[in-house]
Amino acid sequence: MRIEPTQELLKQLLCYDPETGVFIWHERSLNTFKTIGAGKIWNSRFSEKQAGGICKLTGYVFIGINKIQYRAHRLAWLYEYGYLPLVEMDHINMIRHDNRICNLREASHGENNQNKRKLRNNTSGYKGVCWDKQAKKWKAQIGKDNKIHGLGHFNDIKHAYFAYCKASKQLHAEFSRVSE
Repeated sequence: MRIEPTQELLKQLLCYDPETGVFIWHERSLNTFKTIGAGKIWNSRFSEKQAGGICKLTGYVFIGINKIQYRAHRLAWLYEYGYLPLVEMDHINMIRHDNRICNLREASHGENNQNKRKLRNNTSGYKGVCWDKQAKKWKAQIGKDNKIHGLGHFNDIKHAYFAYCKASKQLHAEFSRVSE
């Protein structure tokens, strides 16, 4: 059974700098091990060194605690606010290894999906805009609550993108990402 770390345990093991988003391992004593129930002696080579590493596949920083890997941004939230978020965490600037507390916010899955760049398979070059072959016009559309909402057809691609931007700001507020 997986037992989630507490804020108290995290602060015994690690020091977190909210300005840089970096975790540093504390030097630990034998008393620390009695508290956390560790089964082996702490390897001092990690003391006062940066914790975790960036996963090349995902871009997230992972930190191992009691043989379980945790995403550092979730641990930062726990360290600062005392609880692990029940929902997803959003990196405001979309840089997955930037774990400064000012760059993190709780988000639903839908909100988190709004704060992303245009998809790789986008051929128009604009988020929310595609070419409609039948109408022979640019079509703007946006997603909200697992539904696609059509925003209209346009002769000019920039007008279609403007319609998407306006709808995104209305529907998604602070999670709207229209510039990239």
